[in-house]
Amino acid sequence: MAFGVTAAACSDPEPVIARLPHPSIGAATVVPGQAPIVWVSGQSAAVSMTRLTIVESAGSKAVVHRLAEGATKFFVRDADTDRFVSMPEADALLVEVGTPMCVESLLDERRMLALRVFVGAACGPRS
Repeated sequence: MAFGVTAAACSDPEPVIARLPHPSIGAATVVPGQAPIVWVSGQSAAVSMTRLTIVESAGSKAVVHRLAEGATKFFVRDADTDRFVSMPEADALLVEVGTPMCVESLLDERRMLALRVFVGAACGPRS
């Protein structure tokens, strides 16, 4: 699995910003008594069996814990269909440092628990 990176030519004054695919997300809702959904976007710093470390655009690091027994699902965009498809669990551990990630997580007090991870995607407001 390879991710392309757009490099600006040496003569360009500003680098070209890649347009990353966005996972489709529904409207935000709050359900009384349930943990809120939090979206974390940034670049991968580390992926392990128990957690994801993501560097957000402002430079802060966010640690998102993975659910046990493969309950955290990973997805990657299929270039042929332009949709997100399931990524094998073994491939999730091979995600390279610096890869864009968008993580849907539950905020349980101070701990974020990853539900779905979209590899190679950005999330947040669209520009």
